[in-house]
Amino acid sequence: MPKPKSKKSEIVEQGETNSQLAFVSQQRGKHASGNSGHDENESANLAIILKELRDFRKDNDVKLTTIHEDINKAKKRIEEAEERIKEAESRIQTSEDAVAELIKLQMQLQAKVVDLESRSRRDNVRIYERLLRENLSVPTTVELRVERAHRAVVPRPPPGCSPRDQSWPSCQATE
Repeated sequence: MPKPKSKKSEIVEQGETNSQLAFVSQQRGKHASGNSGHDENESANLAIILKELRDFRKDNDVKLTTIHEDINKAKKRIEEAEERIKEAESRIQTSEDAVAELIKLQMQLQAKVVDLESRSRRDNVRIYERLLRENLSVPTTVELRVERAHRAVVPRPPPGCSPRDQSWPSCQATE
């Protein structure tokens, strides 16, 4: 069973005012005989303790208010930082998607450039009398596509002579 609290501790805990402490001291003084000097000292000590507790409570309230303000400021800064991080991640993802698309397009364009450079650098194929298939033994399964064909710029040969040679630039073969 818990101990009953003394009147002194009840008064201090409840935060009674100085006038209430004085009243309680007077009531005790009426009940106690001959200890009035001691009771006055005791009530003065209680008043000092109560004042110190109130000052302590005020100081703590001020400090706690400051701490709450600091926490709220930090919370706000963290929320702003999280928002900036989300925006940055979104921009990074968009940039990465764009870069991937550009890399794909660059590879396609590079393949086209290589093909066009190869076509422009090929030597013209000149055919004298016989077709390409007969001279190079190209199988009939290979499809030969000629983009352009030119005859040599010379006068037409007389009948019975070799025909004019032909130039086939950019000959392309596919299987």
